[in-house]
Amino acid sequence: MGKNTILYFLIFLLQLSFIRVAEAQEKVVVTGVVSTTSGTIPGATIVTKRDPTSGTISDMDGQFKLMVLPDDILKVSFLGYKTAEVPVKGRNLIKITLREQATELDAVIVTGYGSTAKKEDLTGSISRVDSETLEKTNTASFETALQGRMAGVQVTTTGGQPGASAAVRIRGVTSIGGNSAPLYVIDGVPLQSSTANGLQQEEGGAMSTIADINPRDIKSIEVLKDASSTAIYGALGSNGVILITTRQGEEGKAKLNASVTHSTHVLPSTMYRDVLSAADFVSMREEIGYNDRLSDSVRTAIQEGKIATDWQDLIYQQGHTTDGNVRISGGAKKFNFYTSMGLYDSHGIIPNSGYNRFSFRGNMNANLSRKFKIGTTMVFSRSTSKVVNTATNFQQGNGQGSVVLQALEVWPTKEANGRDVLTQNLYEISEQNANSPLVNIHNNIQNYLASTVSGNAYVKYQPIDNFSLESRISTNISQRESSHYRKREVRVVNNNNTGWGRRRFSFTSVTNLRNTMHYRKKIGEIQTDNLLVGELRMVDNDWVQQQAKNFPSDETLYYAMGKAIEQYPSIGGNSQSQMLSGLARSVISYKNRYILTASLRADGASQFSEGNKWGYFPAAALSWKLNNERFLKNVEKLDLLKLRLGFGTNGSPAGQVGRSLNNYGTELVVFGRNQTPYFTYGAEGFTNDALRWEMTKEWNYGLDIALYKSRVTLTADYFKKDTDDLLLETVIPAYAGASSGTSKGLLNMGAIRNEGIELSLTTTNIEKSNFTWTTTFNFTSVKTTFTKLRTDSLAAGYSNGWTNGPTQRLVVGEELGTFFGLKTDGIYQYSDFREFQGMTTEEAAKKYREDIANTPGNAPEYTPWKEGDKNTALFPGQRKYLDLNKDGVINEEDKVMIGRAQPDFTWSFNSKLTYKRLELTVYIYGEHGKDIANMNNWTLGFLNGNNNTLQSIYDKRWTPENPNNLHHIARKGNNNRSILFSDNLIEDASFIRLQRVDLRYRFDFNKVKGSLTLAVDNLYTWTNYSGYNPDVSLGGNHSLKMGHDYGIYPLPTSYNVGLNLNF
Repeated sequence: MGKNTILYFLIFLLQLSFIRVAEAQEKVVVTGVVSTTSGTIPGATIVTKRDPTSGTISDMDGQFKLMVLPDDILKVSFLGYKTAEVPVKGRNLIKITLREQATELDAVIVTGYGSTAKKEDLTGSISRVDSETLEKTNTASFETALQGRMAGVQVTTTGGQPGASAAVRIRGVTSIGGNSAPLYVIDGVPLQSSTANGLQQEEGGAMSTIADINPRDIKSIEVLKDASSTAIYGALGSNGVILITTRQGEEGKAKLNASVTHSTHVLPSTMYRDVLSAADFVSMREEIGYNDRLSDSVRTAIQEGKIATDWQDLIYQQGHTTDGNVRISGGAKKFNFYTSMGLYDSHGIIPNSGYNRFSFRGNMNANLSRKFKIGTTMVFSRSTSKVVNTATNFQQGNGQGSVVLQALEVWPTKEANGRDVLTQNLYEISEQNANSPLVNIHNNIQNYLASTVSGNAYVKYQPIDNFSLESRISTNISQRESSHYRKREVRVVNNNNTGWGRRRFSFTSVTNLRNTMHYRKKIGEIQTDNLLVGELRMVDNDWVQQQAKNFPSDETLYYAMGKAIEQYPSIGGNSQSQMLSGLARSVISYKNRYILTASLRADGASQFSEGNKWGYFPAAALSWKLNNERFLKNVEKLDLLKLRLGFGTNGSPAGQVGRSLNNYGTELVVFGRNQTPYFTYGAEGFTNDALRWEMTKEWNYGLDIALYKSRVTLTADYFKKDTDDLLLETVIPAYAGASSGTSKGLLNMGAIRNEGIELSLTTTNIEKSNFTWTTTFNFTSVKTTFTKLRTDSLAAGYSNGWTNGPTQRLVVGEELGTFFGLKTDGIYQYSDFREFQGMTTEEAAKKYREDIANTPGNAPEYTPWKEGDKNTALFPGQRKYLDLNKDGVINEEDKVMIGRAQPDFTWSFNSKLTYKRLELTVYIYGEHGKDIANMNNWTLGFLNGNNNTLQSIYDKRWTPENPNNLHHIARKGNNNRSILFSDNLIEDASFIRLQRVDLRYRFDFNKVKGSLTLAVDNLYTWTNYSGYNPDVSLGGNHSLKMGHDYGIYPLPTSYNVGLNLNF
């Protein structure tokens, strides 16, 4: 037995030696490179799964070399990325791509003034959008990319005009007296977010000031939503704060990125509004009683469709956009840099509309020593906008109406050159048909120019660990120019048509001086993060306007204003404001369970009089991580369970400057028999020493949950925000000493409440080595209501002669954006008038036709037999408005609530599927429970023969032979009485939109990595709204005009192809 045992042992050792020799012989050298979707990774760890104790790390270019077995599995890891397991499979060259961690709990969130925090440690309500999301859009401004991406942030388009702004509202509206846009902060520098004088289209959407920022330069966007987060910005942050962090250089080899995206924009013909053909239009005019004396040949040509102009087809074209960018970044241990240049060129779907921008950015940071660090940023942007008028403040008669609306209402018998076959006139002299849409497009010249130069520099001193001092100075200088020229070819009713021009210039400088002290300290299980800030903000704005008419030639356009025969007085102004601020904030964490944030901000604003200049804005928030408590510590699938409670205050001067002082101006008046003109000097506004800050107080209750290694995350918030002492301009009557009846004074008018809930759910549904599927669902419900006003109600919305007063009112207990109008009850019938009593329908129709024929140039009127109708009913077929107060008169007193512009809720759903190098993203957005005033249908619904109408309206009209109860009669003369502002013009604007479908392929060829993208924006919208787009806002960011569609530029469908290269 002993000899056999020794023999067996020797045989075992011999076999083992053969195995070891075989293994050594079978090992191979594997080389490879480790990268992410944005570049290579230096310092990644590479080991084998068989032997994790030995391995290597990637070099500065992400390359590595390692001895492995052919059947080994490599494990590659790097901080912040998922560990990848890659089978060798006998390969000698392996390329490995790491993906970011699925969990976002460790994501670093910017909280303001250079401070950051882990997402799981936040006490306030802050949402984040990264650069990957922003890159999946090809718009001039990043605002539209935010739509639906974050709960609590509502983005409404102001139309499809290239370069136009969007209305961004964070948790509703807190200020009604001015711009309700949030504060934008770029790399710690607050912007002047209000639109500069002169860059607002007439009653149209503003050209975006944020479009000066190249979205490709943005690394991330954080939105501070609750007052405990925004209070650190005091008076500037009352509408919410959007923090923009731009890209910076990183240590390592210089990187070059080049990208280009080309988009084609179209308005599908299926979206065209169905207006009457030329044949139906002629039939309508003949039915009304017009005698156009058409020859047989012309009539036949019209009936056969040979004479018919499709104005929508003429004014809508295929637009296109090219967005090209080059970025270079890099750095060493003590220095990093980032530079970029971008060119954005967009041509709209309406001729003569477009937007062009050149941008440059340079960021640099350097460590001079262990204690000193400096940095600087230089930015230059220059943009030009060509605008066609899609505004409605002026009608077509004076050459400035919306070409979108005009293309619907102009006669289809009018030829493209303006000649009409019905009248044989080159121009039909009426407000509706003075010009063709093409005449207005090509002869109403509106150009906007914006140039911005900004820079900031800082020096940071850190004498000891966890303590730093920083001084920063920044300045932003912007020049805006608005130029408008109306050529002679544009026919203006009651005008000599000799050319008209206007130029506006504005120059704005914003300077910020800021000192901060940052101190962190850990004492046992208590961690503190403390911040002190002192800041001075100075804003200076100059503007001037020149206007003239009767030009000797159109050739010089608006460049030779002095050559015009008739000169208007030049006007201009200067405003200056200063704000001195101080801030103290402390974040205290105990045992990583309880986190308290407390801050106090003080702002002194020059806008207010002595005694009211200073506002004080305290805030506090507390979070409790229940998952770190003993009773939940062993729940394996629970990563985070956190409760949040926050309270904070904000203030706002509502953007007003000098309103606590007397303002004076001049006015041209005429005296005496000789009608001699004189300039008078008088008050334009009045001192209001009692002006106070708008003050907002907000409570926020939040819940954060993360499960299954953060594959499921849920954030929920409920908030209640009350703003008191709302500032609103009020008209000062002339008899009170104002220079005109339209002078305004500023008053604290009331209080408003925003209340709502927010939900955000993110799930990683499938996570495998080659396939992942993630989804994000956001839900928001916010209502803004008035809780106090100085008067019973205040006018809001849109106002014109036909609306018989404003379309909206501010009323205590009602929502902002509530429509007030007349209620309708169908159509007056034959039975409502004495003259038709006892007649059959055929007899009444015969009499009605005879009466129309016997009253040429006018329309007959009749006598109602009901006492309540004697002052309201005029003829059969007239729309019936309810006299709710029974005074026998239809007027403002009969108006009631007929709709609400605010949605009941908004939501979005984003699905992202990744298979190897392919990525498919589908994004859907919806709004529900909101109404819109379709003001287009007022003009289109006249049915008086002076303009075209919709087929749907025409088919439902009341006729003598078919007296239905749907739409009023087609009738000659003033038919305004049949279409006053009423519930007939209010439509359901709820919609679901397939916002974007994005297919992306990522490739890696030698030293070039990149992606190829095919995408479609605004692919399809499900809605009951009859207009082009239910998601529009006539007044832009002006909260008092929300929910109106009146000739707004349609939003096109965009087909995009993009190429992104990294060298």
